[in-house]
Amino acid sequence: MLYPAWVWCRGDEYIGPQSGPQVTIFAVSYSQSLAAELAVKNRRLCFGHWFQSMWSDRVQLLPDQASVESFANTRGGVRTSSSLSGGLIGRGGTLHLYDDLLTPAQANSDAERNSVMMAMAEGLPTRLNASATAARILVGQRVHEDDPSNYAVESWPDAVWLMFPLEYEVSRNCPQDTRTEEGELLTPDLWPRDAVERMKLGLQGRTKDEPGLSSFAVAALLQQSPVPRGGGIVAVDDWMTWPTEPPPISEVKRHPKTGELILELPEIATDDLGRALILVSVDCAYSEKSSADYNGIVVLGIFGRRREEVSRSSPYFAERWGGAGPDPSAAEDLVQAEEMARVVVMEAYQLRGPLNDHAIDPRTRKPRGLVQRLVETIKRRTALRVVIEDASRGRDTAQELRRELWDYDIPVELVRPATSKLNRLLAVEPLFKNRLVFAPGKLEIVTDPRTGQQRTEVRGELQWVNELIRQCNRGPLGRHDDLCDAMSQGLAVIRRDGWLELDKEFRNRRSSEMAWRPKPGSLGRDIARAYGVG
Repeated sequence: MLYPAWVWCRGDEYIGPQSGPQVTIFAVSYSQSLAAELAVKNRRLCFGHWFQSMWSDRVQLLPDQASVESFANTRGGVRTSSSLSGGLIGRGGTLHLYDDLLTPAQANSDAERNSVMMAMAEGLPTRLNASATAARILVGQRVHEDDPSNYAVESWPDAVWLMFPLEYEVSRNCPQDTRTEEGELLTPDLWPRDAVERMKLGLQGRTKDEPGLSSFAVAALLQQSPVPRGGGIVAVDDWMTWPTEPPPISEVKRHPKTGELILELPEIATDDLGRALILVSVDCAYSEKSSADYNGIVVLGIFGRRREEVSRSSPYFAERWGGAGPDPSAAEDLVQAEEMARVVVMEAYQLRGPLNDHAIDPRTRKPRGLVQRLVETIKRRTALRVVIEDASRGRDTAQELRRELWDYDIPVELVRPATSKLNRLLAVEPLFKNRLVFAPGKLEIVTDPRTGQQRTEVRGELQWVNELIRQCNRGPLGRHDDLCDAMSQGLAVIRRDGWLELDKEFRNRRSSEMAWRPKPGSLGRDIARAYGVG
């Protein structure tokens, strides 16, 4: 609102491509209502009494072009307002002003975000008049890692990125920020520390009725970061590493061709028919283009471990998963040594390519086509089920997969998302907090420098595991979230079908099963029923 007025009121000695009343301005926002609101304020300023009393010799309203959407001055300057949804064809300017092109709601939808990013990459650049001397200014909150701000920083030549978080971060700042202390406020006179803390903690905010902000909202609106510091919903420390103890060196095997150490996964549990409880979860990309998102594939297996061998946490939200049950201490004594189901990520990878292609990729030595790669994975892992998100190319993938697996008793299920990516990730967060999700570690053989004896150690994670953990940590607003989406979908299906229980659910169920029940037809059952407890 202020910058166009300042550009137009510049004197003759400052006349240039981006300075003076002759500059044509193209202002774009995410909605037409916001674009119109900003235009009205700008017009009131430029043609109001105070501005005209100062610079009426330079800026005067052109009577025949004075609408809110497009108004001009008598020196050739024009301010045109539009929105991405309102269309860009036929409009333009030598100075582009972009304000909040992507909203938080659009950031949670791949389709809407991709539409905005396409306009940013293909539509708006064609609206620049005199591109050699044109300028673009983008103002907005960071609501996603792959948002217009990220595109501008990576794609605009000679871009200058001004980032001023509300609280200063020593490890993430711009040279123009003169603050030096970690956590130092940007405008303490306007936003003192107590007001900032109230808003961050989700208490009262600025007014009594103003809702508090989530950690993602605080990061996006206050800190100019799409993901909170330390990650989002699933923290890196929430993952468990397999194996929990390094195996003896005598039991370690090597790959016959590469010589790499082979990490033995836990023994996968089976159903009543002896089939391994292995699920393949697929998140399909929107297209086959090389610039499109990846297809995300995650293979999950269920295994059992004694509860006393697992370090557990009891987060506050675990209560919502359980119901009323026996005394927790009694249940703990009853089932402490019982085996409880866990889930291990057996494999995870991203794939970008055609739906069908039998050709072998020389880098991976696997089929290039999505369907063919899935078939290879399903057969090699002896998967029991396959779930595919019912979106984008999901339906086509499921149909082709069923055709390829017609002689295998492997159901392929289409899962239609009932809520946002954020809520889907929140729904499976308790599984991580209860230490139920394992990922393979990186096995290495080390030599003790003092004794010369060799032993095995689990050091870090494999490369593909690191990428999966990173995406889940940054999700659902990371630049790439395909593996995160496939992971949350697979865990949700496992929870839905009863393959995995939270700690409290397991304790309640097992203690209830162990409780005494009168035999059918016995006097004890009749008495219990008479008292309403049988």
